[in-house]
Amino acid sequence: MNAENTKALVESFPVLYCGADRPRATDAAPRFFFECRDGWFNLIFRLSEKLERGARRAGAAPESTDWPRALQVKEKYGTLRFYAMPATDEFSRLIDEAEKQSARTCELCGGPAKLREKGRWYKTFCDPCARESGYSEIRRP
Repeated sequence: MNAENTKALVESFPVLYCGADRPRATDAAPRFFFECRDGWFNLIFRLSEKLERGARRAGAAPESTDWPRALQVKEKYGTLRFYAMPATDEFSRLIDEAEKQSARTCELCGGPAKLREKGRWYKTFCDPCARESGYSEIRRP
């Protein structure tokens, strides 16, 4: 994810992405890295809002261990993987929803998409981004 979107997420959700246990950010060294492309920015932003809203509803304080903390956010096998603690039922449900939606959202542009392949690599791309990146529809026998 580009630096501008990374900064927007980290500044909007500082405890979720940085917590007290991570080093301070500088422009040269961000505190958190998103290992996916910018097309999923809105999806991740909405998930972050839902996680924090759920924590507030449950009565968690940002400084408590009950507040969600992202451990890793990345693309794997073409879809979003969002690892966070604590792994409550509600947080897990919200994360599962976002991961499923990533399978229909272009990782590059954010438009409607589907899973594509190129050799042994999988990505979720819309038609134009797939063509530009050399990915094709998955062919099932």
